[in-house]
Amino acid sequence: MEKTIKQEFEVKAEDVVNDDAYTSGTYKLGGNGWEEKVLKGISVEEVCKMQFACIDEAETFYNMLAKLTGFSIRKDDLKRDKNGDIISRKWVCSKEGHRATKFFENDNRQCEPRSLTRVACEAAFRIGLNRKYGKWIVKEFIRKHNHNLVDPMSRQFLRSHRTVSNPDKAQVDVLRQVDESVGIYEWVLETFLDAMMNKKPISVVTDGDRAMRKAIKKCMFMRGNEEEFEKVWHEMVANLGLNENRWVTEIYVKRKRWAEAYLRGNFFGGMRTTQRAILRIRQNEAKAEFESNNSSPVLSTKLSILENHAATVYTKESFLKFREEMKNAELFFVVGLVSDHSMWAYTLSKFRHPNLNWEVQFCPDIVTLKCSCMMFESIGIPCCHMVVVMKVEHLEEIPQLCIMKRWTKLAKVYTRSVPVNETDNDMDRFVRYGSLSSMCNKLSYFASNTSSSFIEAKNEIENLRARMEELYNYNLKWKKIAVDGATGTNQVRDPNIVKTKGNPGKVAMNVQKGRRCSRCKRVGHTI
Repeated sequence: MEKTIKQEFEVKAEDVVNDDAYTSGTYKLGGNGWEEKVLKGISVEEVCKMQFACIDEAETFYNMLAKLTGFSIRKDDLKRDKNGDIISRKWVCSKEGHRATKFFENDNRQCEPRSLTRVACEAAFRIGLNRKYGKWIVKEFIRKHNHNLVDPMSRQFLRSHRTVSNPDKAQVDVLRQVDESVGIYEWVLETFLDAMMNKKPISVVTDGDRAMRKAIKKCMFMRGNEEEFEKVWHEMVANLGLNENRWVTEIYVKRKRWAEAYLRGNFFGGMRTTQRAILRIRQNEAKAEFESNNSSPVLSTKLSILENHAATVYTKESFLKFREEMKNAELFFVVGLVSDHSMWAYTLSKFRHPNLNWEVQFCPDIVTLKCSCMMFESIGIPCCHMVVVMKVEHLEEIPQLCIMKRWTKLAKVYTRSVPVNETDNDMDRFVRYGSLSSMCNKLSYFASNTSSSFIEAKNEIENLRARMEELYNYNLKWKKIAVDGATGTNQVRDPNIVKTKGNPGKVAMNVQKGRRCSRCKRVGHTI
């Protein structure tokens, strides 16, 4: 009889990779109470010897192994006997197969098709029912993948691992109740009045009129020069009757600080936002990086070679911005060309706007482009005018000097400055902090069940907090000593005395000569 994994392997807790389901040296697989241990480097032979009591156990095991490895799974083939009972179940890597062309080859599509994620990966796991012993045994296990596996920081975004634990659900429920409580808002207002000596505010700032916000946003990000902005702005103010609006007047005075027309040529990395929006961007950065590195956009323009190069180089969001410029390039055409030995100047015009002109300079020697609209200098993405010249010059790739490293998939590689021998870096602290936060969340969930467990947990947490604070201060002290010592060794000192060329004897004597009298030539006086 084949042995189960519990009979086959005995491992220590330190041999097991940490996981949300890991407790007390075992892995809890699902909610059915089946507990087993999974090795970091479990072999194909060891997996093929496993047995499961039900299909759910097998699926939980394979999904846990997938998370440990760095990929996502999905259900595939299922077979039944003549009575309709399941006798075989297969799971595959989520990147198995290819998406059917009918799902993205649609000229009438209204929205952007989902990025391609399937690359014909053959990794799979299949079980079959052993009727004699009433167990599910492994019939097939293919471990090899034909794609890069996901790093531990990004595995939370894999579809089969995006689960929410009961403690996290409880915390969300509490926060939702707090947000929806009218009493909270009353308390905030009452506290505000107390702080202001019961002086009521003159006005309360709200979200404002939707039409006005939409119109101002349009002016803020419009493409054009300063004269065009002034024209659009005054038309907007007149149409909405905002001539006497004090707030509108005040932001107009500061227009050179926020209007795109006045900020052309200044690089802001796409930032025109508040601190709250910046925080949201930082929170979504990890997910955006995961999607960029683990999927490919569907090509939709006739310039497939150039578009594919952009998809390979840029992140997903940056690629979509550049592709929009590729589509806008259809509205522009060349109306003039002036060339010399080192630079060619193309003059462009726009369809149905013959009075508008743009100049794109192309340097064939170093293969670079520069446009008068200065979009690349402002946001780091080549403009539609530059795309027109790329077509004229038959460029199959975006010139390297026109690719802002910040918007590429390798942006973090370019900006990484952590020393090779640095082990206790910010990323390590971030991972440890997240792990501890998850553990404390679970602790709070269980300890809040009764008053006795709450008091016990509170006392233990306070004792542990005091110990950790003492350890933190101790480590901080030694880090400061180490930094001071390093600074001391690198202080600027007097230069070392080295022998100069010439007669070494005179240098070695190091005797200071006395001043001599200009008349008798003797030392001791100068008269």
